[in-house]
Amino acid sequence: MGMTFTEDKTGSNARFVRFLAKLVFLLALTVAFFALPGSVFARAFMDESVVGGSLTQEEDAQVLGEEAPSPAMPTRPTGEGRVAALLGDVLWSLFVLFSFSALAVLVVMFWDEAARNVSRTIVSQPTLSGLVGLMTFIVVAPVLFLLAITILLSPISFVGFVLVCAAGIFGWISLGLEVGTRLARTFQREWSPPLAAGVGTLVLTFVTFSIGFFLGFIPCIGWILSLGVGLISFGGVMLSRFGKRVYRHVNSG
Repeated sequence: MGMTFTEDKTGSNARFVRFLAKLVFLLALTVAFFALPGSVFARAFMDESVVGGSLTQEEDAQVLGEEAPSPAMPTRPTGEGRVAALLGDVLWSLFVLFSFSALAVLVVMFWDEAARNVSRTIVSQPTLSGLVGLMTFIVVAPVLFLLAITILLSPISFVGFVLVCAAGIFGWISLGLEVGTRLARTFQREWSPPLAAGVGTLVLTFVTFSIGFFLGFIPCIGWILSLGVGLISFGGVMLSRFGKRVYRHVNSG
């Protein structure tokens, strides 16, 4: 007599949901204490600076004009004010993080194939994508600046700036789609492309800026990782012509 074993899908799904809940809680907790802007770190750990001065006048010296009192310097909030400011920064950082993930879901809902083409281009040509992104930025940034300082051509500069930002965001979301797809494959799940993009963008953004935060203690180092990921994402969009194709390098000969 043979014995047949069936997998308890309900129990497996429940374990997966609990894992996701723990992951989200861990992400939120880590953001709260480590991945927030430097202002939070300054409020919580750094000493307060006091700026002031005094006037010493000799007996025969004359001061022309009037002596005005120095303006009151802003002080760091203490006690409940510090806790409220810290909580506000935590909530704002979480709001931005999850809003960007929600934007990724919406973008991939409408431009699924284009996002896949960009992600495949980045995965197949990461070095070339980074170089193209860097060269495009070096060329486009001065041009947009020169157009911005003019009067008649400043609207063109604004449109170009919006297009560059849109391309960078779309590239980042496309890379997040690849991250989410690989996460689903790791956990042996089948996620829809919008869900994979949302989860992947959340993880990609969190990890990138968290590592950048820790590297920020080394001068001129903290921004390199996020800049590198951004340039690779932007270059992938350029190589794929905004997702119209998957760029493949063809060897001559």
